[in-house]
Amino acid sequence: MILMILKACFSVVPEHRYEVTNEYLDSIWNRGFEVIVQDLNHDGRLFRNRKDYLSRVERINAYGRSTERPGFGPLSCIGTRSGLTR
Repeated sequence: MILMILKACFSVVPEHRYEVTNEYLDSIWNRGFEVIVQDLNHDGRLFRNRKDYLSRVERINAYGRSTERPGFGPLSCIGTRSGLTR
């Protein structure tokens, strides 16, 4: 028998409309889940053009570095598939 363990991952949008506090992130991590930054805001423009994308990716990655926690990363890596990072 093969046993699979699936771990949920929560996406956060840390700027403008939503407040993402350290307490909120800790409540997720303390339950064993991972957190990713989906985008900086929900304006639908993450992949609109290369210049804006690269600027946002830098800020998205900064959120990950600032937490110094395992299981925190940018969802922005999907941009590699869109050709924006080439």
